[in-house]
Amino acid sequence: MIKQRSKHFKLGLGIFFLTLSSYYLPTYLQPQIVLAQATVNQNSGQNLEADRLFQEAEQLVSNETTFVQAFSKYQQALRLYRQGGNTTKATATLQRLETVLANASALAAKFEQEIDKDEAAFLRQFPKTENNQTANQLEEFAATQLGIRFFGRPGESPWAISESQQKAFEDISEELTNYLNTQVQLPNNSLFEMPPKLRDYLDQNADKLRTIRTLLLNNESPRWATDMSWISEGDPSYPLPSYIGLTNIQKLFVLDIIHKQQQGKIEEMQEVLEASWKFTQSFKNDPFLIGQLVNIIAIRYQIGVMRKLDGLPTAWQQRLLEHDYRQSMLKSLAGESIEFRARYRQLMNKPENILEDSKEYFGEYYVDLYLPLGWSEWSTSMQQNVFRWEAIATYQNQTQIYKAAAQENVCLTENPSPSSFLARAGRFMVELEMTQKILQMKEMAVSPQNIPNTPSTICPNANWVYQSTEDTRSITLEPLSWWAADVRGLPLIHTIDLNRN
Repeated sequence: MIKQRSKHFKLGLGIFFLTLSSYYLPTYLQPQIVLAQATVNQNSGQNLEADRLFQEAEQLVSNETTFVQAFSKYQQALRLYRQGGNTTKATATLQRLETVLANASALAAKFEQEIDKDEAAFLRQFPKTENNQTANQLEEFAATQLGIRFFGRPGESPWAISESQQKAFEDISEELTNYLNTQVQLPNNSLFEMPPKLRDYLDQNADKLRTIRTLLLNNESPRWATDMSWISEGDPSYPLPSYIGLTNIQKLFVLDIIHKQQQGKIEEMQEVLEASWKFTQSFKNDPFLIGQLVNIIAIRYQIGVMRKLDGLPTAWQQRLLEHDYRQSMLKSLAGESIEFRARYRQLMNKPENILEDSKEYFGEYYVDLYLPLGWSEWSTSMQQNVFRWEAIATYQNQTQIYKAAAQENVCLTENPSPSSFLARAGRFMVELEMTQKILQMKEMAVSPQNIPNTPSTICPNANWVYQSTEDTRSITLEPLSWWAADVRGLPLIHTIDLNRN
C-alpha cells in the first residue's frame, strides 16, 4: 500500500515543483544556489551565511505575518551549519526551531482554520456528481467501438475495450499526431494532403465517428463524474486520470474536419466542428490540473485548424473568448495546493510511521529536502510539527504565487510568470483571440480597404496589426511576445492568400 501511495504522491510532488520558479522556492530547497554563495573557504562561508539566516529568523519569528519566513530561514541555517560541519550551532538551531514550533501551536491552528475555509469553498465549487447519460454513452461507444478509453484509469471503466480497434488506432497514432502538429503550425491557410493511412482509417470508421458526432449534437452536453473529497483526505492512492482519451478523440475529430474540408463536404465539416467544440467544452471547468492542461492541448488542435477554414458562422468569433481558461486553471491550482497540504497533514497524523512513510512518500525529495537537516535523528513530535508547518507554508506560498501570477501580463517580453501553468492558460487565451481575429479578417478579406489595428483584450499594451497587399492579408501581435517562438503553441502570425481556391 505504501508503494502504491508513493507512486501517486510523487506524481503530485512533480506537478507541485513544476509550478514554482526557482525564484520563489525557499532557499533550503535550492542548496545549489546557497552553495554558490560560499567563499573560497566553503565551510567558513556557509557558517557566516547560516549566522545571517539565523539572525533574520529571530527577527521574524515574533510576528505572525512573517512566521512562515522565519520557519524557512531556521531550516536554511540548520542545513548550512550541518554542511559546514558546525555541530554546536546546528544543535542549537535545531533546539531553537523545536522550541519555536512547540510554542506556535495556537498560531498554526489559526492558519489551519483559514485554510480549512478555503478548502470548503473549493469543494463547494465541485460537488460530487455522476456521469450523465451522454457521458456514459460516449465512454461506452469510444471504448467498445474505437478502442479508446477516455480517462485511462484501468479498472474503473465498466466498458470492455475493443482490442482490435485499440490496435488500429495505435497504428496511426504517431502519424496522426505528426500530421496534425504540422498543420496547426503553418501560419497560413494551407492544409497538406492527408496521408493515405489516415484517410483510410477515417473511411473505415466513418459510421462510428458519425455516431459519436450525432450523439454529441443531439443530446445535452456531457457531464463527467466528479468526486473531490479525496483532496481534503490527502489520499495518495487516488489514481489521477490521464485524460488520454480526450486528446485521442479530439485528434480524430480534427482529422475528420480536415478530411471533410478537403472533400468539399462543408456542411458535414461544420457539424464535426460543432461536435468537437461541444466535447472539449464539457471539460472547461474540470477541477484537475491535468484536465485543464490536456483540454488546452485538445482545443489547440481545433482552433489551429479553424484558422484555415472558410465560411464559418460569425457566432464562432464570440464563442472563442466566452470562457476564461486562466480562471479555470487558477481553480485547479487551488485544488493542487489544498491536496498537497493534505498530504503533509496525513503524514503528520501518523506518528508511528512518520519516518518510514516520509522516506517512501518523498523518495528522492526526501534525500534533498529533509535528510540534510538531520531528519532521521529528530524526535517524532519535532517531525510532526515540521510537517504541520510545511503544510501551512506550502499552501500560503503557493496561494501568494498564484495570486501574483494572475495579475501579470502574460505577453510581457520579460519577467515571465512564476507559475508556468497559469502562463500556459494565458498564452492559450492569446491564441484564442488570434483565431478570433483571423476569422474576422476572413469575413473582410474581399474588401479592398485596410483593416484598422485593434488592441488586444488579453495583452495590455499590445495590438493586432494587419497588413494588406493585392493578394494577401496578414495579422500579427505587436509587440510579439517572448514565448511566440515556442513550437508547442500556435503561430502568432497568420497570412491569408486571397487567390487561394
